[in-house]
Formats: sequence, structure tokens, C-alpha cells
Amino acid sequence: MAWRLLALSLLFTSVAVGCLGPQDPKDLPFRSGTIDLRADGSRERALLATPAVLDGYPCDGWVMWHDNGVLMSFDLSTDHELSGHRLPARTRVFLDRAGRLAHAWLPRDTRVGPYVCRGGMKIDTAFHPDGSLKAFFPPDDLVIDGVTCEASVFHPIYLHPNGRLWKARVAVDVIAGERHYAAGSDIELSGSPPYPTVR
Repeated sequence: MAWRLLALSLLFTSVAVGCLGPQDPKDLPFRSGTIDLRADGSRERALLATPAVLDGYPCDGWVMWHDNGVLMSFDLSTDHELSGHRLPARTRVFLDRAGRLAHAWLPRDTRVGPYVCRGGMKIDTAFHPDGSLKAFFPPDDLVIDGVTCEASVFHPIYLHPNGRLWKARVAVDVIAGERHYAAGSDIELSGSPPYPTVR
């Protein structure tokens, strides 16, 4: 039985490698047969044959471009700083059309600014255009601006560009201003003064 599984594994590997075909040096640093072009001839996506630096970023894996030629997404081949945040190798990075950090899929729990953001399983961490943290999933309940926010993979915590709490699901009852929020309910706060008194 084991030899049959080994034979099947070798067969699938050879088929997969055969589909890629031989490497044409002119396609480097991308793997020949993986370069997809748009109708206008611009690159849409391609698989790197080996890690490479593209537009100043240490990239690996599949690379995608916006239709204006700006990098859209890639995996970091090494730890790298983007928008003032040190992101670990294997982070999937998503840039907007202006080349600014928009989203990241962290490979593990990672401190981004003042907060630890949950990583793994394509869990999203989002950023405002100025690079400040916009939305994240904490690994544990977290107190921000006096509100205990629930740790969840379904309900992110949102922050205003100034770092104040914007939206979250509350983990314990809280009164913000004149309004009572029961545990398990969603809160939304203004990022501008006067800030509500939270108790």
C-alpha cells in the first residue's frame, strides 16, 4: 500500500512539474508558464521562481499587480518594515493602487503598533492610508479607551486614524456617555472630541 502511495505521489509531482515546463531565462525571476498578462499586455500575476526584490520589497510566491502597474500583493520573503510596521517573513501583503499598505495576513500573532494582532489562517489586519492600524483581531480580550473589546475571529476591532476606538464587540457591559452596551453587543464611537465618558 505504501509503495502505491509513493508511486502516486511521484506521479502527481512529475505532472505538476511538467505543467510548469522548462524555465526560460528571459522569464526570470518568475517561473515560466505562470506569467498571466492582461489584454493590454501588462502583467497581472506571476509565480516567483526564487525570492526576489521587487520595487524594494523582498517578495516570494505569487505576485499580483494592479492594472496601473503597482504591486498589489505578495508574500514577504524576510522580515520587512512597511508603513512603520515591522512585519514578519511569510506575511501576505496587500497594497492599494497608490502602493500604500492596505492589508496584511500575518503568519503568526504579531505586535503592530501598540497592539498584538492575531495571525494565521488568512486573518486580516487592515491599515488606514496613512499607515495607522485600522482593523485587527486580537488574540485576547483587549481594553481600548476604557472599553473591553472581545477577542474573536469574526468581529474585528476598528480604530480611527488617530488610534481611538471606532467599532468593536464589547466583552463586558459598558456605559459610554449615556448609552449602555451589554456584553456581546457592538459599540461604535466617534474619533473626535468630546469623547464619551466610559464606565
